[in-house]
Amino acid sequence: TLHPGLDYDLMKAQIDACHKYGLKVLVYVSVACDELWVTTEDSIKQPFDYKDKGHFYWVDANVKNAYVHDYLWQMLDEIVTNYDMDGIWFDYPYNVEFLNQTLHRIKKIKPGLLVVYNQQSNYTREHIAKLDMLEIEGWIPRVSQYEMPYVARYVRELVPKSFYTIRFMNMWGDFGSLFNEAKMMFDAATAFANGCFINFGDQLHPYGKLDKAVYDQLGKAMDYSVKISPFIKNATSMPYIALLRHSVNSSAALLDGGIHFHVVDTTQDLSTYKAVIIPDALQISASYSEILSKYVENGGNIIVSGKPGKELCSLLGITTSDEKPEPAFFRIDNSLFPSANNFDYYTYENAIPVKALPQTKVLASLVWQMNHNTSHASSHLQSPAMENASGYAAITKTKYGKGSAVYTSVSLPDVYINNGATAMKNVLSDLIKMVVPPGERLLEITSQVPLETSIFSQDNRYIIHLVHCPQGRSANSTEDEKGYVHRQPVVDGAPQVSNTIVFLPEHIAKGKSLKAIISGKLVPFEQTSDGRIRFIVPDFKISEVLVLE
Repeated sequence: TLHPGLDYDLMKAQIDACHKYGLKVLVYVSVACDELWVTTEDSIKQPFDYKDKGHFYWVDANVKNAYVHDYLWQMLDEIVTNYDMDGIWFDYPYNVEFLNQTLHRIKKIKPGLLVVYNQQSNYTREHIAKLDMLEIEGWIPRVSQYEMPYVARYVRELVPKSFYTIRFMNMWGDFGSLFNEAKMMFDAATAFANGCFINFGDQLHPYGKLDKAVYDQLGKAMDYSVKISPFIKNATSMPYIALLRHSVNSSAALLDGGIHFHVVDTTQDLSTYKAVIIPDALQISASYSEILSKYVENGGNIIVSGKPGKELCSLLGITTSDEKPEPAFFRIDNSLFPSANNFDYYTYENAIPVKALPQTKVLASLVWQMNHNTSHASSHLQSPAMENASGYAAITKTKYGKGSAVYTSVSLPDVYINNGATAMKNVLSDLIKMVVPPGERLLEITSQVPLETSIFSQDNRYIIHLVHCPQGRSANSTEDEKGYVHRQPVVDGAPQVSNTIVFLPEHIAKGKSLKAIISGKLVPFEQTSDGRIRFIVPDFKISEVLVLE
């Protein structure tokens, strides 16, 4: 239906204008009901289930639905047949049968058309592999800043991926806002570090004009993106550490700890990974415990948290007890965990009391609060740690075949993300270094600030991404019965990152030179005594991409 304020076909004009400049165009189609249909159709004759969101109507895109069958599909046929676009981009396509039938319908009319469905990230790898492309939606305040890397590291190499963010600060149509340059640079750098292209969203103003300030800002981010994009296509993320798929939060300690990793599920082969991190032992069936046993026996390493079943206990070299799980303390020895202090760290989450079998080494003891098994309290939060350990283990390590199995009685990633306990993030990093010798570490960094890292191979070169998230203090906070609940900090400013040291295996550097793409500098490196190369990254802001070729 033509807008009453138009006397020409705006979409056709936009497509033609973009094609004149060599730009490909995807037409946006919202599956959510438009107001025109809802306000003109007789809901008694055309029954369907929708929720009024105030500005649009959320509908289950059931293929038997009158809205889909009699209206949306007819409009879709018209678009695909009559317009010379390069693809279609669907929003709100939550029904899988709708997706399958729509894909068939479109490809029958134009077989080569690119078809993209938003909101597909939570499906399985098998489902995602059938898509033309995966769009990963991740704009603030909709999702955590850990969401996009978590999803991208799960679906790596399945299909082309794009990270979809917006220029608005709060929501589509927030026309009085514009994200700053640092935020846009950070979004682009995060996308590239995870093998994605970048998609900055804007919305056409009802006046039909482009805002110069918006496009000046976007232009800076796109100029930056142009430098990096050649290193994304056909680049393969290299296997190193695997995180068993659990939750977005489980990835935070690895991302902030500068660990290169993939997210895997129980259907995937583990043999190429140096270590597998399992955040919740309850996920592990008896049959998967057998797979893990073979992996460890052949030289792999596992780091497991949560309450393990009988088969997994055997692999870990521990036994569980009848003692009730509760928050406790980890008594950390700095000589074993150099990134933490000699200190009793509180877990905040329930710790599982376990005993180590004779062949298993206890790396940290579990220590109860002083009011353990009493009704008494001390101070405002938990009671202090008892002087004597509980007799249960907090962290254990055992050899099994050629590999090793580590157990932590509480999920270190959960304690880190839920409580801001950076020591637990550091302990996890130390455990990875403990089970993976220096010569086998694919990528290791030392940095003055938290950096997300990743490494890719592309043809005969290696690409290392380093990303820093600069955050201001201007986030509001609220309080509920559990304590303080913080809104995400605002990404603001671009401080200089200096003296970052990177270690890589010596064999991947043979006959190659190293260049920092953002600064344009050649980077010298030196060999170390443990079979690696070492180099200092030129100072950078937000991100640097290093190419070894």
